[in-house]
Amino acid sequence: MEIGLFSEQYDALVADLEGQGYSVTLIEPVEYRGGLPDPQTVYDVTIRLGQVAGSILAVRALIAIVQKHLRRNVGRTGRPRRGCIYLPNGEAHRFDLPDE
Repeated sequence: MEIGLFSEQYDALVADLEGQGYSVTLIEPVEYRGGLPDPQTVYDVTIRLGQVAGSILAVRALIAIVQKHLRRNVGRTGRPRRGCIYLPNGEAHRFDLPDE
């Protein structure tokens, strides 16, 4: 549902990332249901970086690119859209998507 609802935003994000040399694969997220044991399901956007891209500078740059293309409440109400970037060592960087 996330990718379908915001397909134009994701298309622009993928084009921007691939234009900068990132390899991007979109995978439909697991839909969040209260009471699930996996806390990662509360994120609308989950990004897993490989060893080469997994630096703090890359994380900051990637968050800026994601926030440039994905917006918080476009087309729906409810909880704000959030994201998390996971580095290869398991370190997590959480972020909110900006309002349009």
